[in-house]
Amino acid sequence: MPSRQLDFPVFDADNHMYEPPEAFTRHLPEQYQGVVRYVEVNGRTKIALEGQISEYIPNPTFRKVAAPGVQEEYFRNGNPEGKSRREMLGKAVESPPAYFEPGPRIELMDELGIDIQVLHTTMWLYAMTADPDAEAALTFSWNKWLAATWAQSQGRLPWSCLVPILLPDEAIRQMRWAKEHGAVAVFMRPLDEDRSLIDESFYPIYQEAEALDMSMAVHIANGSDTHI
Repeated sequence: MPSRQLDFPVFDADNHMYEPPEAFTRHLPEQYQGVVRYVEVNGRTKIALEGQISEYIPNPTFRKVAAPGVQEEYFRNGNPEGKSRREMLGKAVESPPAYFEPGPRIELMDELGIDIQVLHTTMWLYAMTADPDAEAALTFSWNKWLAATWAQSQGRLPWSCLVPILLPDEAIRQMRWAKEHGAVAVFMRPLDEDRSLIDESFYPIYQEAEALDMSMAVHIANGSDTHI
């Protein structure tokens, strides 16, 4: 039974799933297979991007994560005590299947009384590359993976596609493909370089999104949250 009964549908426009390693690698062309690797370092799994191990996210398997709601106090009042990120997040918890799979996610949505969730990436906030062509391969691999594994949900889990923003023509091609496969939004992250998302070179992407009736979802990301 839902935890609450409402006389109107509930639409969650900002929800994420946790990706397994194959999300970015299953559909990668052969020449880009080494761009993303999951490696063992001192007995722990780490993600390596173009040969560089990323420490920004300590556990890229997402098997243990922060408990839901632990940052509520931070978002309400900031961090006046100067706690470390580890202190604010507290003890990690085991991730339930609903974080990884559409079937359990829909069961959880029913329990919470949520009718529709728009799904966004989690790992792409941290899996950045310096090569635009490699990024295009990674985004398309992820879009294909999500369409195959999450989009078969009777419309209850529409998704936002990733796009290689530095290659507008390729971004538009991937947007059109994603729209045909259930995407309702375009997921944008700010850039590493000192370049704003309102740069005129990106206008064709936004115009195409409007033509496709796709929303734009912007999210802060590793090292790039100041260039929106």
